[in-house]
Amino acid sequence: MSKAKVYYRLRTNKGTKPQQIYLVYRFGKDDKILYPTGLTCAPQFWNDKTSRPRDITENTNKDIVHNRLNDLQNKVEKYILTEKAAGHIITKDKLRDFLNSTAAPEKPARKSDFLDYLADFTASADTRLNPATGRAIVPGAVVAYKVLNELIQGFAEQKKRNYTFADIDLHFYTDFVEYLQGKQPATDKKEPGHTPKQYATNTIGRYIKLLKVVLNEATAAGINTNLAYKSQKFKAIKENSESVYLTPAELGKIAALDLSTTPELDRVRDLFMIAANTGLRYSDFTQLTPANIKQTETGTNIVLTQKKTGGRVVIPANKTFLRIWGKYAGILPPAPGNTKKFNDTLVKIGRLAGIDTPTIKHITIGGEKQTITGPKCEFISAHTARRSFATNLYLSGFPSISIMKLTGHKSETAFLSYIKVSEEQHAELLRKHWEKIAIDNEQ
Repeated sequence: MSKAKVYYRLRTNKGTKPQQIYLVYRFGKDDKILYPTGLTCAPQFWNDKTSRPRDITENTNKDIVHNRLNDLQNKVEKYILTEKAAGHIITKDKLRDFLNSTAAPEKPARKSDFLDYLADFTASADTRLNPATGRAIVPGAVVAYKVLNELIQGFAEQKKRNYTFADIDLHFYTDFVEYLQGKQPATDKKEPGHTPKQYATNTIGRYIKLLKVVLNEATAAGINTNLAYKSQKFKAIKENSESVYLTPAELGKIAALDLSTTPELDRVRDLFMIAANTGLRYSDFTQLTPANIKQTETGTNIVLTQKKTGGRVVIPANKTFLRIWGKYAGILPPAPGNTKKFNDTLVKIGRLAGIDTPTIKHITIGGEKQTITGPKCEFISAHTARRSFATNLYLSGFPSISIMKLTGHKSETAFLSYIKVSEEQHAELLRKHWEKIAIDNEQ
């Protein structure tokens, strides 16, 4: 029995954005079917000869896509060969019907039931691809989807409603936001046990944003036709973050600590300093390998594709990075089990380093503005390193457009809202600029 002529191709080999992967089957020389698989791959990561993703480190989701393509091709080839062996004629319509039933097995049976769809969507989150990057969803996002599912299921239980897609409107939005704020609906005063903790405004905004991603997926698949969630009022609420950054002097105190008798603190400190000298996110600096280190004529570069955005960044390795990298012989120690443990350890390190400047943070929790005070060390987290990297470079006069290339920020507006620069620091930057102009004019 001869092999069926099934292979894959991209929608286009031009550009750098992920492209749809199509299954191709030829019925004859000039007759073929092109079927969208729902999978994507950037042209630079695609091998036309093998009709598969290239086996290179930068292509982080290659194994997931490769396995799915193999599985689908095996099923299609088996179907075609079985039909031919039975003397049946393969037509485009018959093959398309088979593909429709085989390539999208994850659609819920009850398409009108939003809660079932959300549960199914969450269950497959760890194998789902980010439509914007064509890469596997990062572990942090997978966890966030699971929390979103738990929150909405708990909300539905409190409301005693089996929500359908038709129910996801502005009334749902208002009630769900109040639920996340910890406000007890009047209809359920006797059941306070269902009320969740009070979430901060930006946390609520992130869950609304994830909810809209789920609804967009359902709409694109033809499962949802209710577009009320696209209203401007159905928005991911947000407030300006007051996260701290560490100055070069404070980072120096952390680097100078002798933690040789506390290996766990020593390892976390080193990973934090790696991040503070590269601007990498937790999901990236905890996964660095020798494959990310590239030697050039002028020095050493760190080259990687960011897990969150899929963007490629090139960062020069400074002396601090190289010292720590050499300390572990190019194999960085694993981070603690989760980011919370990592952050808790950082607070201890900050306290040992004497980073105790009185700090005030304003945050909205449960819909109420709150003021939190404490020594600066209590506000340090893994992300403080990345923010410190960007802020300190900006304050040194390094061009913001170049910093954005190092951090992966796409817009200057987003970057300027990210860094932590006070009005006084902006004034000082302008003063230094004027002084430089005066010196240049005198020469």
